[in-house]
Amino acid sequence: MAMKKAKYYIIPLGIILFTTLLWLYLQHTQQFIFHYREQHQIFLYDADSLKSMLFSIGGLSRICALFLVQFFSECSWGACISACCVSITGLFLWLGIKRFFNSPLYLLPLCFFPPLLQISALADIYYSYTAIISMSLISILFYLNCLFKTKTSRLIFAAFSIAAAIYIVYQPEGYYEPLLATPTYCTWPWLALIIVLAVAIAAKFLPKFGGIMQTLTGIAMVMLVCLTSINLTSKRIDPDNYKFMELNSYVINNEWDKVIDTCNRTSLNNTLFLNYLNLALSHKGILLQQLFHYPQRNVNSILCEYQKIPDIIQLQSFVYYQMGNVAAAQNMAFSASVCNRLGSPSALQMLVKTNLAYGANKVAEKYIAQLEKTWKYKNWAKHYRAMLNDNSLLEQDEEIANLRKCLTNEDHFAIAFGPETDLDFILETNNGNKAAFDYLVSMLLLSKDNVSIRYFIDKYTGTPILKEVPELLQEAIYSIAEQEPDYLKAHGVSEKVFKKYDDFYNKFIQSRNARRNPATDLKREFGHTYWYYLMFNK
Repeated sequence: MAMKKAKYYIIPLGIILFTTLLWLYLQHTQQFIFHYREQHQIFLYDADSLKSMLFSIGGLSRICALFLVQFFSECSWGACISACCVSITGLFLWLGIKRFFNSPLYLLPLCFFPPLLQISALADIYYSYTAIISMSLISILFYLNCLFKTKTSRLIFAAFSIAAAIYIVYQPEGYYEPLLATPTYCTWPWLALIIVLAVAIAAKFLPKFGGIMQTLTGIAMVMLVCLTSINLTSKRIDPDNYKFMELNSYVINNEWDKVIDTCNRTSLNNTLFLNYLNLALSHKGILLQQLFHYPQRNVNSILCEYQKIPDIIQLQSFVYYQMGNVAAAQNMAFSASVCNRLGSPSALQMLVKTNLAYGANKVAEKYIAQLEKTWKYKNWAKHYRAMLNDNSLLEQDEEIANLRKCLTNEDHFAIAFGPETDLDFILETNNGNKAAFDYLVSMLLLSKDNVSIRYFIDKYTGTPILKEVPELLQEAIYSIAEQEPDYLKAHGVSEKVFKKYDDFYNKFIQSRNARRNPATDLKREFGHTYWYYLMFNK
């Protein structure tokens, strides 16, 4: 009697354990892929758009996928929902073949292989989440078909299921980004589904066995399915892309300390990583203090080159926004919104704030209206809707007020003359913009442009903008006017910097005379200085 009860509970307990372990595994390996997906789609609670989607081919699975992905913004929800989808698919597939083919218990783990292959394919961000939903719906239809007892009723429901499946799950682009060629591994889950059914049919004609052999076979199936899925999933996740998605997630959530901590544990071999790091340092107000504590390459470390790639465009919108360059931030946010076929909530938020800064309330209202129809961002949108209805609230908002202070008399609808020149205009308009000052000085230093550095110094010495000269800028002044001591003192170079340069120069000569590598000898003590960057960064 106790044995029978144990057998009754073993399947549900096993599935609960499997779902929990899969949840934890996905949270550990794909947390930021889930958030990335949420940031590249918008699900609107709008009757017209939902009706239009529902009555299109594959509309039901698409709606279900978009609905679920909106919750991926919450920590661990993406992993939890995905694990549940895998379990639902595997469970209904098993219940169907158990009822239809009277399959042995050791085939249960094999039923989870097709949805696990979906999970491994979903590590590729261009593979649509609709795929796993479609497979879940198909497995449910398969199980429902097996509930009919007569052959005729099963045939009728099977014909109905095939017609329904074509309508509710079919995606002409094969669940992949239409502009890209579909990789072969996107077909593997569907081939695995067919193989599972074929194995279930073949198992009917195999000799029955039980006891220890059935247990060992089941364990072997579990190990085969899990290890294969883990191996394939790890191959789909590119470490650099995943790190990019992690940093992007922290920026969207304004988690600047996490950006810095992550970069401290990362090989900064990518200018995009440096863009995120320097953005975080700027938000913390320590960009100029910490600039050369990291392996800066050139000006692209501050602002990467423009590319027609949505993620890079969005990153640039964040950087321009921090600078106070409202025009460029709006331009990039609009481009990012257009480039994302399913929408971008953070791009819409940026468009709301930049349009409010310009006083283009009607345009801002258009984007607010969209965000009000979402689950995650409706309260945020209502906050800004209240500002539209009460101008005093808008004037009291510190963020919008600071943006308005940065508006220049130049072209407000495009990047006017290049980042450095635009920053110069912003500083002239709002000399209290520390982020603009730090970014402009950082760009001048990273460019090693002595002419521009000297022009900046001559222009702003004695003004509120250069009331205090940062130590890195003092080092740059010393490097361009070493033979002009009066100029150095008149432009803010301190005695500390004089002494530090003498020390740097003497140790450089000592190292070179000893036939050692000065870059190695000086790095520990002077690696954070502008002089070290100037001499050894090629």
